[in-house]
Amino acid sequence: MTRQRGQRRHRSPGDVISTCVFAVMGLWLAGTAMTGTGALWRDGIVWCASIASLAGALRFQIARLAHLIRSNDR
Repeated sequence: MTRQRGQRRHRSPGDVISTCVFAVMGLWLAGTAMTGTGALWRDGIVWCASIASLAGALRFQIARLAHLIRSNDR
């Protein structure tokens, strides 16, 4: 399978480090929200931050999926 023009592999050390940080923080925030020791509104905000962080960890896979959907749409 050949890569199309404009596509690149995301394997630089910076990409790996940021992905790991997003994943660890997302899991840590989810664990914090699951304890339920804070106010309900605070736990809701922590859950939203957890989901956003985990989405950041999956950003390359999400972009690849969006690209596949767009290319199949045409």
